[in-house]
Amino acid sequence: MPHRPRAAMSRRIPAHVTLKIRAGIPSLRSVRFVREAERSFRVSCDRGDFRLVHYTLQHNHAHLIVEATDACALARGMKAIGSRLARAVNRVFGRRGPVLLERFHLRVLRTPLEVRRALAYVLLNARRHAERVKYTLGVDPGSSGRWFDGWTRLPSSQRPGAASVAAVAAARTWLLRVGWRKHGLIDPNERPGPGGSNDQRLANVTHRVESGAQHGGLSSGDQAQSGRWHDRHRMVSAWSRPLAAELALLPPSRPRSTTSSRRLHQRRREMASWSSS
Repeated sequence: MPHRPRAAMSRRIPAHVTLKIRAGIPSLRSVRFVREAERSFRVSCDRGDFRLVHYTLQHNHAHLIVEATDACALARGMKAIGSRLARAVNRVFGRRGPVLLERFHLRVLRTPLEVRRALAYVLLNARRHAERVKYTLGVDPGSSGRWFDGWTRLPSSQRPGAASVAAVAAARTWLLRVGWRKHGLIDPNERPGPGGSNDQRLANVTHRVESGAQHGGLSSGDQAQSGRWHDRHRMVSAWSRPLAAELALLPPSRPRSTTSSRRLHQRRREMASWSSS
């Protein structure tokens, strides 16, 4: 069955790429593999016509934000990244054979909002998975978040040292360097996804309102959107107070499922291994 044609690439437009791993391969989030992947990415992150700008490693897949001059440069760059990732997997886990499940999935990011959402989705992807078991993470050590300069705040303990060499290339497209910031910087505690939570969207609008006031002007669209979100925020707050009182009268919820508890313990063991490394 023929594949669908990929979206056209341009030197002015970044893309979000997903690589899936075959079943039976150990988690890509082990400390040994993440360190090995960083060494591999440092060698291949900038090929002139292709750049790996951000990444995150999850248990059975990886998300990448890349730039390429055209479709051919994208294909060559992803072939290099995929082969280096596969060799790192086989080297660390002492195995042989294919690693990638299928060809990579591509989504071209054409607008500042799409880029902002993709950055939050990639850099905070571990937190997205962890929220399924009500356990949150800071800046993911299995991602390029340490070298990202678009956080609203970043604890000094999570910043890379002066001698740390980034495993990613610097962005060159306007969308990845400047454009996405018009929708607000990214909070490390934000839940990634389309649009985020209502509170996060309200914070983004407030950020644009304050930025517009500082620069002596604010568009009518932002003024209207700001008013709508503040009104909605007040309405939700008014509803939540009586709802919380009613919920307090309900019987306790059922115990956490075995699967959720297992995931929670796995996340805690994972973070303990990171802190001891």
